[in-house]
Amino acid sequence: MAGRIQGITVEIGGDTTKLQTFKERNYFRITLWSESEREVGWIMSHTPYGYVIRDGAAYIDEEKAKRVRKLFDGYISGLALQPAAEKAGLYLFHGSVGRMLRNKRYLGDGYYPPIIDIETFNEAEEIRISRAASLGRIKDLDAPSKPKGAVSFTMPKVSVKYSDPFRQAEYAYSMIETEEVRDE
Repeated sequence: MAGRIQGITVEIGGDTTKLQTFKERNYFRITLWSESEREVGWIMSHTPYGYVIRDGAAYIDEEKAKRVRKLFDGYISGLALQPAAEKAGLYLFHGSVGRMLRNKRYLGDGYYPPIIDIETFNEAEEIRISRAASLGRIKDLDAPSKPKGAVSFTMPKVSVKYSDPFRQAEYAYSMIETEEVRDE
């Protein structure tokens, strides 16, 4: 494992402070797990920004949680996704910012404690949907068409009429009768 991390530091200049800066600026995560955990199929999933996992429990990282709150506040105040993130000290692409704004874990659940309240989350979501609609980015999906009734196929016994197999097949297929079965 150390060889891999050393390889990363060498690729960015061999200085571990550069690696730390890179990790902080880009929110780059390196997740390592032990061989025993891999054997039982345990895989670590992504921890949302603003939380830290200690002893198997999620805790709020207050410094990062402040940035999450500032992101929501900036977006609600009228800033676009990236400017709101930059004002909060987050340097992310707009898609990542959008996913953060839609992440319901920030409301708290059985594992993660709440970072924002439901009113703030709902207001940001309402604004996000409104902006998307005004930009024509919400598509109205066509109502699903009602499936047609089942079809029943019948075919009488077909006699051999043609020596050419293609003409015989054409004849046989022409004998197939279809009937729509209606639901009652």
